[in-house]
Amino acid sequence: MHAAVHYASPLDRETVGPHPCFARRHARAKRNVRRAASFAGTVPLLVRARRKRPDARKRRVNAGCYFFKEDWPKMPTTDYARNEAFTPLLSYMEQLHRTAGATASALIVLQKGSTIAQWKSGAHHHKSGARPIASDSLFNVYSVRKTYIGLALAIALAENDIDPDNPVSRFISDMTEDELGSLSVKDLALKRGPKHFGEKRLEKEGLIGKIVFALTGRTIARLLTETVLDPLGFAETSWAAVPHERLVCDYTSQDRYPSVRIESDEGHERNLYVSARDLARWGQLHIENGFADGRPIVSEKTFELINELKRTAPAGKPAFGWHSEDGLFQVTGYTGCHVTVLPSLHAVGVRMLNNWDLPGPFVREDYDNEIRAFNNILIHCLKQTSL
Repeated sequence: MHAAVHYASPLDRETVGPHPCFARRHARAKRNVRRAASFAGTVPLLVRARRKRPDARKRRVNAGCYFFKEDWPKMPTTDYARNEAFTPLLSYMEQLHRTAGATASALIVLQKGSTIAQWKSGAHHHKSGARPIASDSLFNVYSVRKTYIGLALAIALAENDIDPDNPVSRFISDMTEDELGSLSVKDLALKRGPKHFGEKRLEKEGLIGKIVFALTGRTIARLLTETVLDPLGFAETSWAAVPHERLVCDYTSQDRYPSVRIESDEGHERNLYVSARDLARWGQLHIENGFADGRPIVSEKTFELINELKRTAPAGKPAFGWHSEDGLFQVTGYTGCHVTVLPSLHAVGVRMLNNWDLPGPFVREDYDNEIRAFNNILIHCLKQTSL
């Protein structure tokens, strides 16, 4: 095991170097990211050194810098669409790919609906025979799914002229008022109230699924598929109920083995798999307030409701799944999949990871800082394209 290394720059306060076969590329990426940080005003990617682990067998097996030579996966060559203005962001993603222990990563940036930068690297897991990352690879986006659930709720409310201040108990007949309390539909949209409800310990997303079905007669997945996804031609968005080769494995299981998550196809569970390009177009739909190519996909009334709750949401609280701050709105999933929507720049930035395990003990601020760094470099690169 290498000894931990401390660097003068906070951005470089990293642990051991990567496997020797990546050493030169790793050093070059760090230099590029340092340059990006100097002019983009970013915050540190890594702010704590990894604790020395007494037993190498207890390491997280997918964390790249701790693979033994014989374990190191044979990664396909990185593939990207060259755009010199985005070199700092591509370098940042290359470093994050290794540092976060990901085996598969992707990036796509849209501006005014057109792709201006694209990058992908790795394979669906770290074992021999893994499928190389491709444009149609589908990542489990975890909490990013809440923006899909949120849109389904907003559509159901708008179509039926329902005031979100109505109590949830009005729409759910198989749970008692004692189980639901005074919870309102707006509380669900703003993620307020208890985490679990009733004997089955349903989460808020499960309650939203019940409300959507009560109001529309359709599940979340069916409502979105029929009203949004199919009209837009989204062929790379799936609530995975059956495993298939396009699903990217992640490392969220307790034993840290690469796995995929299979659940129902109803739309409220943690099994939404999406490609980077479909997710970018999802963000674009929100920039355009429900329009695509000049035609309405989602009603104006629906987005009036969404935007009103975004404006009035308490600080730090999401509205229909989106967190708003400083002229942007964004959402992040458990493994590091992230969408940044920048209305003033008419741009969407999407990055995909299948693992997001920054060095050191878990500190929420480190992960928040990493997202800010990504956003800052993204914004800088977008502004460079307009010079």
